[in-house]
Amino acid sequence: MRKEKVRVGKRKIDKDLHDLLMRHYDLDDEKGICRLRFEYEHFDDFFETRYGKGAILKGALKDTLENLLVTIPNCYDFEFTIAIKDYQGHSKEEGMRALKDGLLLNGYTYRRSMTVKKWIALALLLSGIAILVVMALLQAFAFDGEQNAIENIVTEILDIAAWVFVWESVTIYFLERSAGKIQWEKSQDRIKAIRFETIEDGKTEKGEEASS
Repeated sequence: MRKEKVRVGKRKIDKDLHDLLMRHYDLDDEKGICRLRFEYEHFDDFFETRYGKGAILKGALKDTLENLLVTIPNCYDFEFTIAIKDYQGHSKEEGMRALKDGLLLNGYTYRRSMTVKKWIALALLLSGIAILVVMALLQAFAFDGEQNAIENIVTEILDIAAWVFVWESVTIYFLERSAGKIQWEKSQDRIKAIRFETIEDGKTEKGEEASS
């Protein structure tokens, strides 16, 4: 039986998934927007203010974005509302600047981690190749060709070790790095608007808004 689809923007998604998401998120199917509201009691619940020259974004948002990218289909972009009750002497403008700078810093951190993974993958690949070369040299010059028990064990261990290194390097370079790169780039592109608000005794005072 063919599953029923729901149109979101210019794309379609499974109706069961759509209905499940609708129960938990504020979705605009016509515009393809997922609106998310974050409420905090204090400014420093969201931003780090204890060191440095100014407020800086805490790492929780990066983790939240990654989780949302997995949960919310790519047909939806994001609009974030950050509502804070006590700004602790800080301003909405400072919060917006800290948020934008935090996203940029997370991008630099991500690219640096991807570079480290690239070198780890290369080291694992070279190690695997080196083990295969050693195994070939042993079989050519050290082993007598009769395939006794010790030679069989050594050959098997070296073979397994070599391919573990090779496959691990492939996994890190082509799968983990690629998936992480796509995920982070999409997180930047899918954030269409960010607004700051103030929570005051049951009512909300709107603040600065930024659009990508």
